[in-house]
Amino acid sequence: MLVTTRERLELPAERVVEVLPLEPAAAVELFVERGRRVRAGYEPGARERADIAALVSTLDHLPLAIVLAAAGLDRRDPAAMQAQAGDRFTMLRRPGSDRHAALDAVLGTSWTALSPAEQVALVRVTCFRGAFSRAAGIMVVGPPAAAASLDALRRKSLLHAVVDATSGHVHVRLLESVRAFASERAAVDPDLSGARQRHAEQVLREARAASSALTGARGLDGLAALGRLLPDLLDLLHTPETPPHRAVAAGCAAVRFLAIRGPHAVLEAALPRLVALRAAVPVGAQVELVVLAVDRLARWGRLDEATTLLDQLPDTDLTPALRGEVAYSRGWVAMQRAATWADAEARFTRARDLAEQLDSDFLYARSTERLGVLRHWRGDAPEAVSLLEDAVATFEVIDTRISLGAAWGNLANAMRVTRALGTEAAFKTALVLAEEAGAVHLSATIRGNLGSHLYEAGRFAEAAERYRAAVDRFSELGDERYRAVMEANLGETEVVLGQPATGRRHLLRAIRRDKKSPYRGMWWGEVARSHLIEGADDQAARALDRCLPIVREIGARGHLATALRLHALLQLLQDRVEDARTAIDEARALCRDQGDRRGVALAECLCAAADQLNHADPLPALQRARRLAEVVGDRALGLRLQLLHTVFDGQLPPDTSGLDRRLIHHLMAHRTA
Repeated sequence: MLVTTRERLELPAERVVEVLPLEPAAAVELFVERGRRVRAGYEPGARERADIAALVSTLDHLPLAIVLAAAGLDRRDPAAMQAQAGDRFTMLRRPGSDRHAALDAVLGTSWTALSPAEQVALVRVTCFRGAFSRAAGIMVVGPPAAAASLDALRRKSLLHAVVDATSGHVHVRLLESVRAFASERAAVDPDLSGARQRHAEQVLREARAASSALTGARGLDGLAALGRLLPDLLDLLHTPETPPHRAVAAGCAAVRFLAIRGPHAVLEAALPRLVALRAAVPVGAQVELVVLAVDRLARWGRLDEATTLLDQLPDTDLTPALRGEVAYSRGWVAMQRAATWADAEARFTRARDLAEQLDSDFLYARSTERLGVLRHWRGDAPEAVSLLEDAVATFEVIDTRISLGAAWGNLANAMRVTRALGTEAAFKTALVLAEEAGAVHLSATIRGNLGSHLYEAGRFAEAAERYRAAVDRFSELGDERYRAVMEANLGETEVVLGQPATGRRHLLRAIRRDKKSPYRGMWWGEVARSHLIEGADDQAARALDRCLPIVREIGARGHLATALRLHALLQLLQDRVEDARTAIDEARALCRDQGDRRGVALAECLCAAADQLNHADPLPALQRARRLAEVVGDRALGLRLQLLHTVFDGQLPPDTSGLDRRLIHHLMAHRTA
């Protein structure tokens, strides 16, 4: 016998099959199919389908709610229905007296079947915005019959089970339609304010435990718990009646989760509310929220706001641990301003020293990681690798999987500059850890940096594919700053692939998108490269005139060496050999200082070309470059050296492209003359 019922029959041989809400795609198709009954030939476009997806999600993917909504498609579109979803019970009704003619009539039948204690319990659990455990529900509902009432609500299908994919724990949740219906009947509960207070205490208790777990071996469990609590945390943060100390605690926990998994728009909306509450809480809570806010603001390039927040913190009453956090945050802001990198290094060193005094492995590892990234940005790749290896080792000791993925990503990024063996494996390790944590922003960053490794290995088509994916991902995340970096990388790769005009468009878009980027000088250098390939030397010179002052001011030696090589190449193409030699010598010295053997080899290639143009023997410089190319195992550089050797022997080499083509043709023309 098949029986459909909202409540289990509790028969000895009963086998229960729970009818769940529809899958999202099926819910959209049901709306479209039912919509055609009132609008013949209805065929929504991509934008309207997105509106439908948002609407059916708001309606819990419930078939009856979707059918009732679609019946009104002749009067309003899905976007208008979504705007009216706050008054869903007025919207979700059709003419007729049967109980399926209105959603609230169906829910009313279930409500009247509840005992008074069960009705009170249902009203009280409307405090929860997300899934909650049975223990948390009992705490909020309170004695005397909390457990029995919650079990009854579950049996009567008013609470739905949710299984945590990370821990396997079973939680329950209310559908939004059930919550809205029960909230309108709050009058049956004489102690709803007490339930709300117990709810806030319970949510914050769980959030504190989850936040503490983020820096240890149970970090993924803590992250999953914060994700489950996120709707409740945001509700506590944005509800004006929430006391400031609770709103700040909730907001800090929410930001910790959103910083890792997003979404970006929710994080941007939460920060202003959190920051506005800082003066109403004790100094320890102020530091906690400012440190979290500054981390995000600095990443978004809003450095003046970040600096103002730090400057407004009290100078006294800070414990050593709080001073360490503030020093780290000041270093992070200074790190984003290229002109203050020396100050950033001093701040991170101070934070690391305090971490050692406090025996705080986590702060030590974070500060060491930032020092390593800073050294990488300044062109000191060997020291960067050493620091980042230290950070990775420390994160592994404390077994914090979330931070470990970022540290591995930064280590791999520094390793690629020194052409270290195992660089690609390091990127893959970082990517596995980031995806395991569900860190979407970090995962996109690592994929983009892996593209840079593929680019430097001469695998340009693969690199372009990685960059395009990263551009699209950062666009979805709404992060314009990181999108600019990846778009510039894509432009640079397209230039190398023989598409200088297309690449230049991407580079110029990146420059316009992030005018404060420490990379903008290098982007101008790549714009110059694209002009050089096309033979537009005057435009290339103007782009280099923008590039060189920026990279000198920043003090990024790797970027400066690349820009100097481009400048030297332009001088060689214009037969200004002595000017070219000056730039080559400076570039070679910079690369030697930072252990960049490939950069030294490229400088030697240009030196050989200068010798040829100056009627000197180019082979000694070429041999030095060949030895370095063999050491670093750079196949693309080896092919370039073969081409130059062919030219120096007086033979016409195979057809080439890009700047190699221009330089070789210039050398051949000079030899012929």
